[in-house]
Amino acid sequence: MRKEDLYEYHQKNWYNAAGIDYDAIKPHINDFKRVDELVPPGPRFYLLINLHTYKYEYVGRGQQLLTGYSNEEVREQGIKFQMDHIHPEDGEYILKHSYGKFTELLMSFPVEERRDLLLQNNYRFRHKNGKMLHLIEQVWVLKLDDQGGGLLMLAHVYQLPMMNPFKINVLIKRLLPNQTYETLYSNTYPEGGQDVQLSDREKQVVSLLTEGHGSKEIAEKLFISANTVKTHRKNILNKLEMNSTNELIAFAITNGLV
Repeated sequence: MRKEDLYEYHQKNWYNAAGIDYDAIKPHINDFKRVDELVPPGPRFYLLINLHTYKYEYVGRGQQLLTGYSNEEVREQGIKFQMDHIHPEDGEYILKHSYGKFTELLMSFPVEERRDLLLQNNYRFRHKNGKMLHLIEQVWVLKLDDQGGGLLMLAHVYQLPMMNPFKINVLIKRLLPNQTYETLYSNTYPEGGQDVQLSDREKQVVSLLTEGHGSKEIAEKLFISANTVKTHRKNILNKLEMNSTNELIAFAITNGLV
C-alpha cells in the first residue's frame, strides 16, 4: 500500500471511530486544495473547522503569508492556536457573545435552513513578529451533526486596516432565496458605536472605495465630477470622525455598510 493510501486509511478509520463521516469531509478539503492551486496566495485564507475535534481539517496557504505562522503549526494546534493569538479582550468577547449568539440563533431555525446563516466578526490577531493585525472572519455551516448543531464550519479570514479606537462588530445574517442577506443580529463592543448617517450617494461612494476605486473611477461610474467625489469623501470622513480612507473601509466592512 502506498504511503498516501495508508495515511488516508488510518485517517478515515480515526474519523469513523470518532463518529464523524470522513467521506463527507474529504470533498470539501479537495475543493479548497483546488482553489489554492488556482488562486495566487494573498492576505486571506479559508479554514475548514471540525467542531468535534476543535481541529482545522484544512488551512489555506494564504494563512502563512498573512500571519507568519506555518500551516503545519496552525493545523496541529487547531482552534487553540487561534484563541492563543487573538487579543485577550477580543477573544473573551467573541467566545462568550459572538459564537454564543450564533449558536443560539442557529438552533432556533429549522434544520434545513441552518446552513443559510452567516456569522461575521472582527478581532485583533498577533502576527509572528508581534504586531497586531486587524482580521475579519466570516463563518458558515457546511455540515450539521446528529443534534443539528455545527459540525463542519467554513471560515473565510482576511485582513482589514486597523481602526482606532478598535471595536468588534458582530453581524449574523441569513441568506434569502433571492441571494441577498437579512441581518438577524448586530452588536458592537465596546458599546457606543457611531450612528451612521450617510446619504445614499455617500454610501455608493463608500461601496466603491471598498472595491479599490479611486476618485476618478468613482466619478466615471456615478456620472459626477471628480471634485464632487472628493467633497463626498471629505464629508464622509468628517461625519464619521475618521482620519483616513483605510479606516473608513475597515469601518464600512465590519459594520455591514457594503
